[in-house]
Amino acid sequence: MNASGREAMAPWQARCIRAYIALNVRSKIRVMDLVRVVRFAPNRFDRVFKKTFDCTPHQYVMRMRIAHAQRLLLGTDDSLSKIAAACGFRNQSHLSNLFRKMMGQPPGEWRRVHSRSLGDGAPFERPLSLLPTLMESAMNTSPNVSAPGFVASGPVNKRNATLASTAEVAGRLLLALLFLLSGLGKLGAYGSTAAYMSATGIPGALLPAVIATEVFGALAIMLGWKTRVIAALLAGFSVLTAVAFHNNFADQIQMVMFLKNVSIAGGFLLLVANGAGSFSIDRRSAT
Repeated sequence: MNASGREAMAPWQARCIRAYIALNVRSKIRVMDLVRVVRFAPNRFDRVFKKTFDCTPHQYVMRMRIAHAQRLLLGTDDSLSKIAAACGFRNQSHLSNLFRKMMGQPPGEWRRVHSRSLGDGAPFERPLSLLPTLMESAMNTSPNVSAPGFVASGPVNKRNATLASTAEVAGRLLLALLFLLSGLGKLGAYGSTAAYMSATGIPGALLPAVIATEVFGALAIMLGWKTRVIAALLAGFSVLTAVAFHNNFADQIQMVMFLKNVSIAGGFLLLVANGAGSFSIDRRSAT
């Protein structure tokens, strides 16, 4: 019993419920799974859960799925079908119908509206407009929170969102600039570059493909077009270049060049994982 005499979960039990749902949000979650987490008698669980969270277990799981979907809508360029799978919905239609019912807008429209809000500082209209990760919500110490999420101040959100978007664009430009200049430089010194490639055992006939990869790959990254695919390609290209041209570790300069290429590949893998960000063709296409 809690202090008011009403039967409810202890705070640690509520945290365990949130954590379990967060860790399994993309999977099917049954009531009996939650019962086992907190070791409640099944005949008491629904009543105690509703007193703790002010909703049924099914409703709370759906709220957490929608909360996770909102975070992915704002934080990634993923398609609605991919987000639906990542949040445990049966399909895109299931996500869209429930999202519209809970938020008053289809997910695509909600993403467009709130992506613009991040850029122009418009106030957020709902508690779930911006979300921490589900695990942060899961560790909330208050048991009486009916859905994960928070209301943050508009100016702070605007500054953070602007900083994040600026960093994403700057990171893409800096990563791509080296490849763009390298590709253009090879065009200006085509003969000597082809001869250098031949001297290292790489056919000079591959030089046009190398230049195209560097120039067009760099432009795609700068614009944020097909970012994950192009970034994966350039990451592989960087590693292959390091192995082919900078494999003499007895030469300190060669070792530094090798590590430089590997580090650049690491930067591209971050783009593969996180996408291009808000200011990109990918984001506009996704909405």
